[in-house]
Amino acid sequence: MTASKRRQPGADFAWFRSAGRDLWHPGPLGIWARGEWHSLEPLLGERAFDAIPLLADGSLSLAGLEALSQELGTATRLDGEPSFGLPLPQPRKILCIAKNYEAHAKELGSKAPKEPKCFAKLCEALAPDGAVVERPTGAGRVDYEGELCLVIAKRGKHLSEAAAASVIGGATLMNDVTAREMQKRDREQGYPWLRSKSFDGFAPCGPWVQPFASLFPGGEIPADATPDLALQTRVNGVLRQDSRTGLMLHSVARLISYLSQHTTLMPGDLIATGTPEGVGPLQSGDEVEVHIEGLGCLRHGVR
Repeated sequence: MTASKRRQPGADFAWFRSAGRDLWHPGPLGIWARGEWHSLEPLLGERAFDAIPLLADGSLSLAGLEALSQELGTATRLDGEPSFGLPLPQPRKILCIAKNYEAHAKELGSKAPKEPKCFAKLCEALAPDGAVVERPTGAGRVDYEGELCLVIAKRGKHLSEAAAASVIGGATLMNDVTAREMQKRDREQGYPWLRSKSFDGFAPCGPWVQPFASLFPGGEIPADATPDLALQTRVNGVLRQDSRTGLMLHSVARLISYLSQHTTLMPGDLIATGTPEGVGPLQSGDEVEVHIEGLGCLRHGVR
C-alpha cells in the first residue's frame, strides 16, 4: 500500500487492535480518546488481548471507553497512528445481507427482496486494514463491495425491532469481496454462495470500531436504528461507489430482529449490512478505500 494521509475516527472514542505477530494474533487493544491513540495493555494486562469479554461486560461501550479514558496517561499514549490489526480476529460468526440497496439489486439484474436475504462468510475470510487481498487462481472476476458492518455486544434471541439496537456494540467498515463469476455459476445451479464469498482475505475489516450511538446526531439512536451516512468506495483514487447507508431497503432494526429469529446473536458477531450500487472488478495492483462518513476509512491492496 502506498503511503497516504493519516486517519482518525469520526467520534471522540473508538477502539482497535494493534498489529501483532500474524493475522490471528494481533497486538493489544487500544483506544482513540479525544484526539489521541492509546494502548490498553498497561491498564488491562492480558485482558487487552481479547475484545469479546470486554464487549460483553460493557468496557468497550461509549460509557466504558469514557471510563477507561480517565485512566490514560503518558504510559499508554502511542506516537501517531498505530498499525491496525483485526478488531475481532476470531468473531463468533460473520453474517451478511444481500441486495439491501435497491440500485445494487438492479445492477445485478435482480429484484429487491421483500425480506432480508442472508448469507455467511467464514472467519478465515477476514483481513485487517492495510492487507493485500489475493485474487484466487481460477476464480475469475473478483469484485469489491463496501459496507457498514455492525459489531454485536450482547446476546440476543427473538428480538423485537424496538429492542434491536440494544445488542449492537459498535460499527466498523468491511469490504465484502466476492468472486462474482463463481457466485453466478453457483447461483445458477442452486448452490449457496459460501465459496465465492469466503476465500482467505475476502473480508477486509476495520480499522477501528466506534460506539454505535456515535453514528447519530446527538447520539440518539432512532427507532429504525439506521444511520444516514455517505458510503463511498474508491479504487486507485477513483470513486466507484457513492451512496448513503440511509438508503438500505431493510433497516438495521429490521435486520437485527430478523437474524435473531433464526440464530442467537452473540458478543463478537459481525453483521455486514449490504452494499450499494457501483460494484466492479478488482485487478492486481489496485488499492481500495472504503469510506463511511463519520466512521472512517478502510484501506487494502490487491494482488
